[in-house]
Amino acid sequence: MIEIFQEDDEFIAFFPKSLRSFKINKDMKILIELIQSGEPTYNICEFLDISQEDLSQLIFDLKQINLPPDFDKRREIPDNVLKRLSINISNDCNLKCTYCYANFGCYGAANNLMDLELIKVTLDKFFEAFDEILIIQVFGGEPLLHYEGFKFICEYIETKYTQGKIKYRTQITTVTNGTIMTSKIIELIKKYHVLVTISLDGPEEIHDKSRPFLNGQGTFSKILKNIEKLNAVTNQPAQIEVTYNQEHINRNVSILDILKFIEEKLKHISVHIAPVSADKKECFALENRNAFVESVDEINRHNSSTNSNFGYVILEDIQESLKYPHTRINFCDAGIDLISVSTTGEVYPCYMFIDEPEFYLMDIKDPLFSRETLLMKTKSYRNYNRLNDLNSKCSTCFAANVCGGCMGINYYNTNDIHISPSDDCTMKRKMLKKVVFNLQKSNGSVNYG
Repeated sequence: MIEIFQEDDEFIAFFPKSLRSFKINKDMKILIELIQSGEPTYNICEFLDISQEDLSQLIFDLKQINLPPDFDKRREIPDNVLKRLSINISNDCNLKCTYCYANFGCYGAANNLMDLELIKVTLDKFFEAFDEILIIQVFGGEPLLHYEGFKFICEYIETKYTQGKIKYRTQITTVTNGTIMTSKIIELIKKYHVLVTISLDGPEEIHDKSRPFLNGQGTFSKILKNIEKLNAVTNQPAQIEVTYNQEHINRNVSILDILKFIEEKLKHISVHIAPVSADKKECFALENRNAFVESVDEINRHNSSTNSNFGYVILEDIQESLKYPHTRINFCDAGIDLISVSTTGEVYPCYMFIDEPEFYLMDIKDPLFSRETLLMKTKSYRNYNRLNDLNSKCSTCFAANVCGGCMGINYYNTNDIHISPSDDCTMKRKMLKKVVFNLQKSNGSVNYG
C-alpha cells in the first residue's frame, strides 16, 4: 500500500517497501486512492478521463517504485561472527533511578559481582565459538563498581590479541551512570580505547529527581565533573543517553533544549534520547510522546537557521533508513547479533531479559556450549520475520522499514516481545511523516503527476 502524507494542501506519496517518496498533486492523490480502494479500472478511467493503457502503465510504475531494496539488514553479519557480546559484570548499582527496569541493578537476583574466573570462562568460550566478536559491552547494574572485572576484560582481550589468539582486536564499550570515574578507570579507558556511554537526563533539577544516589542525594554535579575529567584525558564519552520523562514536560524542557544543553557541555557528541518506559500510573510516565514528534520540525528549523547538525539516535535512525533503504524484518539484534551473559554465567538473548526464566538459553559452563548450540537455541529469534507475521502490527504498517524497536521494551510494556507499545508505534509514524516532508523541502521535491 502507498501511504499519502498530507500537510495543509501539500501531498506526498510514500512507498513503504522502497522508502521512496514523491510530491504529488491532488489529482494523483485521488487516483492512487481509487486504485488502492479496489475500484474497477473502467470506473477510474471514466472518472478521471484517462485511457486504460495509461492507467495500466501508471499501476505498473507504482508497483515498480515500491519494490523493496535487495538487502536484508539481518544478514549483514555471518553466523561465525558475533556483533555484540554483553557481559553483565555487576548485579549492583549505587543509584536508585526512578524508572529502572533492572530492579536497581540486581535484576531478579541478589546483588553480586561476576567472578573473575567466570569472566575468563565467558571470554574463552565465546572466542572459541566465534571467529570474531566485534564488540564486547561491559554492562551492569553499574559495571564500574566492579573495577577488577572491567580491568580483567580489557587486559585479557588485549593479551589474546597481541599473542595472536584472536585475529581481530575487539572493541570494548561500557554503559555507566558516570558517578564512578577514578583515575585508574580513566587510565583503562584511555589505554584500551574503551567507548563510553554515560546516562545524563539533562538539566540538574530533572536529572537529580530521576537518577539519585541510594541515599537520595543528587548525582548531576558529580557526573558532570567526572565527564569533564574523563573527556580531558580520553575524548570520551562517545555518547550521552537520556531518558525523557514527564518531569521534562512539566518543566517545559523540550528535546531540542536537551540537545542544546548537552552541546554546551560536550561538543559534537552522539545523543540517544529515549522515551521512558513505564506504567502509566507512575508520576514520571509520559502522558504522550508529542515532544518527540514536535522535535522533528524544531530540530530541522534550528539546524537550518544556525547551520548546525543537531540530532538524536531515534530521529537519525529514521533519516538514515530513508537515505540507505533496507528491509527490517526484526525488531532489534537480541538473540541475533547480541548475546548477553549474567553475573552467574547464564546466557540470554539480551541484557533486558536477564533473570527472566522464559528467555534463558543455557549456562556458559555447560560443556555443550558452542556456536552451533547457541544458534540452535536462538533459532526462533533469527527466523522471526515481523513483516510476515499476520499477528504483528508491523506487517501492515507503512513505517515498518524505518522503525527498529526493542524486544525488551515490547515485553515489559505488552508482555509480548513481538508487540510494540502503541505509543511507540504512533510516535514513529508521526515522526516519519515529518521527516519525509522536511526532506522534500530541503532536497527539492520529485514531482509525480
